[in-house]
Amino acid sequence: MKEALVARALLKAAGITEPPVDLGRIAAHLGIPLFESASDQFDAVFVRVGSKGVIGVNRNAYWARRRFSVAHEIGHAVLNHPPVNACYGEGAGPKRPRIYDREADRFAAELLMPKLFLSREWFRYSDDALAKRYHVSNQAMEIRLRELGFLRE
Repeated sequence: MKEALVARALLKAAGITEPPVDLGRIAAHLGIPLFESASDQFDAVFVRVGSKGVIGVNRNAYWARRRFSVAHEIGHAVLNHPPVNACYGEGAGPKRPRIYDREADRFAAELLMPKLFLSREWFRYSDDALAKRYHVSNQAMEIRLRELGFLRE
């Protein structure tokens, strides 16, 4: 899948070789500033400003959710998805076709929990310890391990 290839290339370009993935470093490498704010409207949002864009992060969201949401928004940026303000539909608020969100989720999973890293470590740590090591939620790690065929029963 292109999302995984793009995430792997980004990790390599940013010089990240072990968990946890430093999303601030990734954003800086891309020239995308991260801004925190308090909002009940979003966990994170990518807004194109000029040729790059900015990512707004809800400081009140659970820390693991913030990390996945920022990785997801970085995915929208590097996968060249149309900006949310170009996707307004009939309903209230900004919308994107669901395919873009699925692609951004796959990108975020590979960025935060790279297959290469997990293939070297999944058998050495419990699922909970892996989630802590990668700074993701237990649920996100469980889903990722299942996707990769590494989930223990």
